[in-house]
Amino acid sequence: MGSYQPKWTGGVSNTFTYRNFRLDLLIDGCYGGKVYSGLDAQMDAAGTSKRTLQYRDGGVVVDGVVNTGTVENPIWETNSLPISAQQYWGTVSGIASEYVYDRTNIRLREFSLIWNVPVNMLNNSLVKGASLGLIGRNLFFLYKKIDNFDPESIYTSSSCSQGVVFYPLPTTRSLGVYLNLKF
Repeated sequence: MGSYQPKWTGGVSNTFTYRNFRLDLLIDGCYGGKVYSGLDAQMDAAGTSKRTLQYRDGGVVVDGVVNTGTVENPIWETNSLPISAQQYWGTVSGIASEYVYDRTNIRLREFSLIWNVPVNMLNNSLVKGASLGLIGRNLFFLYKKIDNFDPESIYTSSSCSQGVVFYPLPTTRSLGVYLNLKF
């Protein structure tokens, strides 16, 4: 169904300074790579995904032909018989290629805003310097092709299941406070 390995990965890091403030950004991403979502297939089969709301009222007429004759003497006519949403999604959920997605994504991996406290504000002979700031990691996606899960949530040490996802846990977003004192 495709290779899990991306065609390329990369990132951009930059630091901006203004007076006593420093802003550090790390944006990274990967391009390419395929992943199979067993999660989506199972949700469609159970009728619990948003996508399965389609065709619930009145069913769907699938493009195709129907044999109205016999096996020995077939008469092919355009299909006009509707099937229910349950029949449709139950069948589609068994087609693996319907659930292979591109794992291309770009994210804000790290952000930090640091304030270097001016020495004249310290008024303390013990503390020679101080910095205070906010740090965030894995904050949000700038772009991704997969709608309902983080492509990195499927990393595994098992070589037989890379690129396959069943019920992934959300990846961790962390926010913190930075304090650095110099004595």
